[in-house]
Amino acid sequence: MLIDQLLSSVTTQDTVTIPEGWGQGRALYGGLVGAILIKKAQQLLGDAPKVLRSAYINFVGPVNVGEATLQAE
Repeated sequence: MLIDQLLSSVTTQDTVTIPEGWGQGRALYGGLVGAILIKKAQQLLGDAPKVLRSAYINFVGPVNVGEATLQAE
């Protein structure tokens, strides 16, 4: 699955299934997890004319390959 397909599924669903090959060892690549979270959070803005200029993401545990539930508030 291409990253564009993965990120577009985030905008239409509250869950995302991340296939094999997007990680190393026991966890997904941190950049991919960050991109998914930012894409989901941007949904809250809708069409607001705001631009994301920076993001701080802290990982408290590994995200594994498979299905993940996303929630932004």
